[in-house]
Amino acid sequence: MILFDAHVHIYDCFDLNSFFTSAYKNFSEAGEKIDAGGDINYFLLLTEAGDCNYFTRLQELSVVGNWSVKTLEENVSLAVSHNENPEMRLIVVAGRQIVTREKLELLALMTGADFPDILELPEAVEAVVASGGVPVCPWGAGKWLGARGKLLEGYCKAGHASPFFLGDSGGRPSVWPRSTLCNNIKFADHLISGSDPLPLKSEEARAGSFGGFINAECDMSQPVAGLKPLFLNDRTSIAPFGSSMHPISFVKSQLRLRL
Repeated sequence: MILFDAHVHIYDCFDLNSFFTSAYKNFSEAGEKIDAGGDINYFLLLTEAGDCNYFTRLQELSVVGNWSVKTLEENVSLAVSHNENPEMRLIVVAGRQIVTREKLELLALMTGADFPDILELPEAVEAVVASGGVPVCPWGAGKWLGARGKLLEGYCKAGHASPFFLGDSGGRPSVWPRSTLCNNIKFADHLISGSDPLPLKSEEARAGSFGGFINAECDMSQPVAGLKPLFLNDRTSIAPFGSSMHPISFVKSQLRLRL
């Protein structure tokens, strides 16, 4: 079984030891709720923006608090395991977040490449695919509405050769209905979602609290080589886990962010 959070940010205000401890706890609780049997592998898929590059920082470290860090064969994935309980393990995967010319967010999952924030959506998707990454447009407050929403809807309905996916967000308040775009037959059972923590100290405990799970096995020596084909196969069923944010928590976070 694979559980993943496909929209993970690490910020300078986060304590990395607490970040990894909370992520493992959140994944474990999700695994218990879905009654996942056998081995469960937990993936944190980074979506780093701008000059932020915690993946490279982690590669240069061997220990983070109670956690050990090891670069795997693929060089875009890290195994982070607890020093006292090595069976407590997380797979951290490189990835970037792009802001397209239309001001839509696009995630470039499972790639170490960098991308400029000047590309139009179709160009950005092509650039991500060319880098070997998986392009995902995540939900964002207000970003799927108005002109941007119509543009995204048109792109989703148009036929295009490159793979392209949508993702829900753990930051979406529960009173804000999931977009009808996500009900499109192409995306309904294949949302690549994540927690999307904000740059606030209180958000360091949210990684691993929202995402998806796939009933499949994966070679942990080359985890990206196992996970990526599952994402790219439209027939892979991805079930969601986690709950949308409480409206009061959403308002508080947005106020703190702006203040």
